[in-house]
Amino acid sequence: MPAGRRRLTDGNGCERGMDISKLAQEFDIHPGMLETVLDGAAGLLRTSRENVRPANKKALRGVAKTLAQTIDRLSGDAVRERLVEAVFQEPDGPDEDGLAHYNAWWAAQARVDRAIEGARDLLALVRAGEAFKVPAGRPQYDHWTVAIGSLLEVWTDDLGREVTISGHAADPRGVKPSRTVRFVHQCMQLLREDITEQACRTILLKLQDQKVVNSRTTP
Repeated sequence: MPAGRRRLTDGNGCERGMDISKLAQEFDIHPGMLETVLDGAAGLLRTSRENVRPANKKALRGVAKTLAQTIDRLSGDAVRERLVEAVFQEPDGPDEDGLAHYNAWWAAQARVDRAIEGARDLLALVRAGEAFKVPAGRPQYDHWTVAIGSLLEVWTDDLGREVTISGHAADPRGVKPSRTVRFVHQCMQLLREDITEQACRTILLKLQDQKVVNSRTTP
């Protein structure tokens, strides 16, 4: 059984099954198909979150520590001289005729120095990545966008439904959520995502701006 399906059914499988059946009936979708769609969206959410999980920062911290220690050791006189000697003795090395020998020795030293400087540049980049702070709210919206994009693909391509995006909830005329917004929001609720209908609408508009879907906005 796919991991996404376990998430939908753990602990209260009967209740979840009823929720899926109810949603499927409301939007005239086969329950089995809807469950598969939800499994896919759940998998995308999980993968998206794993790719930016906090452990990445911890991993960068470990890389920075190891890299800093390595640079310190490489920069030591004994290790550096050994490295230069290794470069100097590479196959197709210098001729044994004075100037060529002298130039090759300095070229070997320069190559080792460049390698150490490159390691220092990499360390600076790793530390910048470790210190980087993602703007508040963006990651969650990015995860939701991935999942909602998959739901929209099914809505338009597999079901052949028109995408309609209702107006802003704060519109003084009073706005009811469109069928597309309701479908997306209820699917996200079944995935136990704490997202509002208005947030779903915002993401749908974002996808519309990116030309991911052809849609129309209803008042």
